[in-house]
Amino acid sequence: MSNIVKAVYAGGRSLYTRAVLQYNYGMVLRLEGLELPSSFEVDFSNSDIPAHRSISVTGADGEVMIPDELLSTGLPVYAFIYLHPTDESGMTVYKVTIPVMSRPQRPGQQQARPEI
Repeated sequence: MSNIVKAVYAGGRSLYTRAVLQYNYGMVLRLEGLELPSSFEVDFSNSDIPAHRSISVTGADGEVMIPDELLSTGLPVYAFIYLHPTDESGMTVYKVTIPVMSRPQRPGQQQARPEI
């Protein structure tokens, strides 16, 4: 088993990954085929609707940690790759969709809040 979730660039602005199981933790998103700086920013959310909040995580060398609290909701996880071409500008360049397969809650685990 691997904690690596690959998103392979095949053109366009949207990438998709294999599904991961709810409540898995320590998952890493690996971005392949993209021209990324050595350090980059990814905004993660359980929604692609603008009103919802996101969690910003810094990635390096094409990999970034997926926030555990988003995987525990059982909802899809969206990763928005945000690049800073200059010190005065920044923009979302790619969107990655990570499907999450629901599973029964683990014993002793608190239910996650899906409003993230």
